[in-house]
Amino acid sequence: MVNALLELLDGAVARDGMVVVAATNNPDRLDPAIRRAGRLDRHVRIGLPGVEALGDILRTCLGESLPRVDLRPLAVEARGMTGADVAAAVRRAMGTARRAGRPMAPDDLRTALTEGRDGMPPHVRLRSAIHEAGHGLALVRLRNAKRVELSLNADGGAAKAFDDPDLDDQTEVSIERFLVVALAGRAAEEEALGSVSAGAFSDLACATRIALLMEAQWGFSRTHPLVSVGDEALVSIARAPWLIGPVQERLEAAYGRALDLMREERDALGRLAEGLFNEGYLDDARVRELVDYRGKPEPGTAGRGDGRRGGGTGRRRTFHSRRAWRRPTPGRERAGPGSPVPLTWAPARVRSGPRRP
Repeated sequence: MVNALLELLDGAVARDGMVVVAATNNPDRLDPAIRRAGRLDRHVRIGLPGVEALGDILRTCLGESLPRVDLRPLAVEARGMTGADVAAAVRRAMGTARRAGRPMAPDDLRTALTEGRDGMPPHVRLRSAIHEAGHGLALVRLRNAKRVELSLNADGGAAKAFDDPDLDDQTEVSIERFLVVALAGRAAEEEALGSVSAGAFSDLACATRIALLMEAQWGFSRTHPLVSVGDEALVSIARAPWLIGPVQERLEAAYGRALDLMREERDALGRLAEGLFNEGYLDDARVRELVDYRGKPEPGTAGRGDGRRGGGTGRRRTFHSRRAWRRPTPGRERAGPGSPVPLTWAPARVRSGPRRP
């Protein structure tokens, strides 16, 4: 079969004006011979659509249905779906409304989009919002990202940063900032709730891997800066247990910085977490508005807070102390809408982690 395909490809290349285009969802399973120069040698990776694209796909599939409905909250519920998945969900929602003998409602579409997913209970959603708010705060303050987006949906949360490649200089300082960002979600949980969860295991794995490569391959070791140990795939703490100490020191230093940031920016962390919990999706403008918010104290709020700083923020305070985060009012717990550097938290599993610096 492969030989026959190669023969056809070679014949097509020899013909002037002929272009062969192919698509696959599993490029890693292709025979290398098919991708050699002169055959299918130009590759374009098309990732899953983002929130804005999902909103556009929903509007296209809906046609004249739900003309005045804000689709962004529904687009966040669809995060992780392909265009075909979204189209199928719209068809199911239309079928539900048709069988009920009425026009389609937003809840029909929300049910179709979340079918098969249990969603997060409020207390898990709150922890996820706090976690992603920590990542978002660190991204704004430390990474100088061009754009930051935070989102929650039935599967968990995500913080995405669209970086300016001109600012990514691959120095030790910039990579250490990346470690702080990767650990900021866990630090936010500890500072806000007094405990941490296993939902950040992907962040820990990524930070550990980066710190390991800094020590063993990238030339940032304190004791052996000119030594680079083999191929990246061969660098492993299991094979070189003497690296555990230096790696742990780097991670402890980064985590300490992350905790300091959360403590210094408690009000901003609280605003971000509350906004994300209630709205489900914060675009870059909204993230920066909440981080940099400067409001006048509300009457009677002077001196209230966590005991380390006085005054109010001009918004209802929900972030009172390290171990007492009051949940926002029930009824405001609605879901809202969701390259990039995803830093994610999920109640059971983390779908993706940060890219290597």
